[in-house]
Amino acid sequence: MAKTVNDAELAERYEAGAEAYDELYGQEQLEKYRAALPLLRPRGRILDVGCGTGLLLEYMASEGLLDSVEKLVCLDVSASMLESARARASRLCPDTCLVVVGSAEALPFRDRAFDVAYSFSVINLLEDPEAAASEVARVSASSLVTLLKAFRAPNMRGWRALGEAGKDFVFTR
Repeated sequence: MAKTVNDAELAERYEAGAEAYDELYGQEQLEKYRAALPLLRPRGRILDVGCGTGLLLEYMASEGLLDSVEKLVCLDVSASMLESARARASRLCPDTCLVVVGSAEALPFRDRAFDVAYSFSVINLLEDPEAAASEVARVSASSLVTLLKAFRAPNMRGWRALGEAGKDFVFTR
C-alpha cells in the first residue's frame, strides 16, 4: 500500500509534475469521468476537489455539461496545477469558473455551498482521508468521489459504493 501524505508533500509532488500531468494521466482521468459523471450529473453549483490541471472542467465543456452549471469551483493545493486549471477556466467558462488554492481536509466553504462535489483519486492520498471525505460531504448536497484501489481506503461510513472506474472505486453520498 502506498503511504498518505500531508498537503505540503502533496503540493510539492504535483508542483514537480504539473507540466507533464495531462500527458501522463489525462487519458486515465477521462475514462474515470466517462464512467462516473453519468452516476451524478453536474448541475447548479459544482466543486472539483483536487482539480489538478482542470481536466474535469475541460471534459465537462467538451460534453456540453457546463450548460447546467451555475458556478464551478476548482480547488487544489498545487499552485502549478492551478495555473493550468486557471487557463482552462478563463478559456472555457470565464464567467462561471473560479480557481481556488485550498486543502481537501479543511474546505474553505460553508455547509451545503455546492449542489454537487466531485473528487477524483485525491482524498485517499491525503494524511487524513476521512476528514477529506467528511469535508466533501459537508459542503455539498450530493457528492461523488473515486478512491485509488492501490492506496489505503478511508472509512467511507455514510457513503454508498457504486462500483469501479478503471483503477478507482466510486462512492457517492
